[in-house]
Amino acid sequence: MTTPKDTPHADTMRRIEDAFTDGERPRAEPSADALRAAEALLFAGGEPISAKALGEKLGPAVDVAAVLMRLKADYAGRGVQLVETGAGWRFQSAPDLGSLFV
Repeated sequence: MTTPKDTPHADTMRRIEDAFTDGERPRAEPSADALRAAEALLFAGGEPISAKALGEKLGPAVDVAAVLMRLKADYAGRGVQLVETGAGWRFQSAPDLGSLFV
Protein backbone atom coordinates (compact mmCIF):
# COMPACT_ATOMS: atom_id res chain seq x y z
CA MET A 1 0.00 0.00 0.00
CA THR A 2 1.28 3.46 -0.90
CA THR A 3 1.31 6.02 1.87
CA PRO A 4 1.08 9.78 1.26
CA LYS A 5 4.77 10.01 2.15
CA ASP A 6 5.56 7.58 -0.71
CA THR A 7 3.44 9.48 -3.25
CA PRO A 8 5.55 11.11 -5.97
CA HIS A 9 5.57 14.91 -5.90
CA ALA A 10 4.06 15.20 -9.39
CA ASP A 11 1.04 13.15 -8.27
CA THR A 12 0.56 15.48 -5.32
CA MET A 13 0.59 18.49 -7.63
CA ARG A 14 -1.89 16.79 -9.95
CA ARG A 15 -4.31 16.52 -7.05
CA ILE A 16 -3.84 20.23 -6.35
CA GLU A 17 -4.66 20.97 -9.99
CA ASP A 18 -7.74 18.74 -9.74
CA ALA A 19 -8.94 20.78 -6.78
CA PHE A 20 -9.30 23.72 -9.14
CA THR A 21 -11.54 21.86 -11.56
CA ASP A 22 -13.71 19.53 -9.47
CA GLY A 23 -15.70 22.26 -7.73
CA GLU A 24 -14.80 20.83 -4.34
CA ARG A 25 -13.83 24.17 -2.83
CA PRO A 26 -13.86 27.56 -4.50
CA ARG A 27 -10.58 29.46 -4.27
CA ALA A 28 -10.16 33.19 -4.25
CA GLU A 29 -8.67 34.62 -7.42
CA PRO A 30 -5.04 35.65 -6.82
CA SER A 31 -4.40 39.39 -6.78
CA ALA A 32 -2.71 41.07 -9.73
CA ASP A 33 0.18 42.01 -7.42
CA ALA A 34 0.71 38.38 -6.34
CA LEU A 35 0.65 37.22 -9.96
CA ARG A 36 3.14 39.91 -11.04
CA ALA A 37 5.49 39.15 -8.17
CA ALA A 38 5.37 35.41 -8.85
CA GLU A 39 6.01 35.99 -12.56
CA ALA A 40 9.06 38.11 -11.75
CA LEU A 41 10.45 35.50 -9.36
CA LEU A 42 9.86 32.67 -11.82
CA PHE A 43 11.22 34.46 -14.89
CA ALA A 44 14.19 36.27 -13.40
CA GLY A 45 15.25 33.84 -10.70
CA GLY A 46 17.38 31.78 -13.08
CA GLU A 47 16.56 28.54 -11.26
CA PRO A 48 13.36 26.66 -10.44
CA ILE A 49 11.68 27.86 -7.26
CA SER A 50 9.72 25.61 -4.92
CA ALA A 51 6.15 26.44 -3.98
CA LYS A 52 7.34 26.79 -0.39
CA ALA A 53 10.05 29.31 -1.31
CA LEU A 54 7.60 31.18 -3.51
CA GLY A 55 5.18 31.35 -0.59
CA GLU A 56 7.89 32.72 1.68
CA LYS A 57 8.58 35.50 -0.84
CA LEU A 58 4.91 36.30 -1.54
CA GLY A 59 3.78 36.21 2.09
CA PRO A 60 1.35 34.16 4.17
CA ALA A 61 -1.80 35.82 2.83
CA VAL A 62 -1.15 34.55 -0.72
CA ASP A 63 -2.59 31.22 -1.89
CA VAL A 64 0.53 29.99 -3.72
CA ALA A 65 -1.28 27.04 -5.31
CA ALA A 66 -3.89 29.42 -6.75
CA VAL A 67 -1.13 31.68 -8.10
CA LEU A 68 0.72 28.77 -9.73
CA MET A 69 -2.42 27.30 -11.27
CA ARG A 70 -3.52 30.70 -12.60
CA LEU A 71 -0.11 31.35 -14.17
CA LYS A 72 -0.03 27.84 -15.58
CA ALA A 73 -3.43 28.40 -17.19
CA ASP A 74 -2.54 31.90 -18.41
CA TYR A 75 0.56 30.62 -20.22
CA ALA A 76 -0.97 27.42 -21.63
CA GLY A 77 -0.67 27.36 -25.41
CA ARG A 78 1.86 30.20 -25.51
CA GLY A 79 5.56 30.19 -26.39
CA VAL A 80 6.51 29.63 -22.77
CA GLN A 81 4.76 27.54 -20.16
CA LEU A 82 4.92 27.12 -16.42
CA VAL A 83 6.06 23.63 -15.44
CA GLU A 84 7.00 21.83 -12.27
CA THR A 85 10.36 20.09 -12.19
CA GLY A 86 11.88 18.03 -9.42
CA ALA A 87 13.55 21.20 -8.17
CA GLY A 88 10.48 23.45 -8.27
CA TRP A 89 8.51 25.59 -10.69
CA ARG A 90 9.92 27.39 -13.72
CA PHE A 91 9.01 28.86 -17.07
CA GLN A 92 10.35 27.06 -20.12
CA SER A 93 9.78 27.18 -23.86
CA ALA A 94 6.87 25.16 -25.18
CA PRO A 95 7.98 21.67 -26.29
CA ASP A 96 6.65 22.12 -29.82
CA LEU A 97 9.03 25.07 -30.33
CA GLY A 98 12.16 23.07 -29.51
CA SER A 99 13.26 23.02 -33.16
CA LEU A 100 13.85 26.78 -32.96
CA PHE A 101 16.79 26.19 -30.63
CA VAL A 102 18.66 23.65 -32.78
